[in-house]
Amino acid sequence: MEDFNKKLAGDILIETVDLLRATRMEANILKKRLFQDIQFHNKKIIVDLSKCTFIDSAFWGALVVSLRRTKETNGAIKLVLTPSFNEELIHYGGALRVFNCYTTVKDALKSYGYYGEESQIKYSDQLQNTI
Repeated sequence: MEDFNKKLAGDILIETVDLLRATRMEANILKKRLFQDIQFHNKKIIVDLSKCTFIDSAFWGALVVSLRRTKETNGAIKLVLTPSFNEELIHYGGALRVFNCYTTVKDALKSYGYYGEESQIKYSDQLQNTI
């Protein structure tokens, strides 16, 4: 299984992080992927972190830098986190003030106005570049 996967739902790009622990070692990979996504004019991005039980400060930093880059192009990055992770972030602040966070990909998609069927979400061969 790959640690990162891309899917398209209409004009919304979903970056899925298949890691239990998202650390400094993976932060650079994520940042490169997101910068490439932005360079390819993806303005609506969802980063699915629902499998992560730990995210270190370097990984958060990569997300924040990517969000800033996206905002320069009038885009947005929304996060999907487990409900327990969302509660933890409420106590520590930070991410919830910077990002729009959701507990499911479906909810994040709806926030972008996407109401298609899950079966319409496709892995894109063109987007499956590995870095």
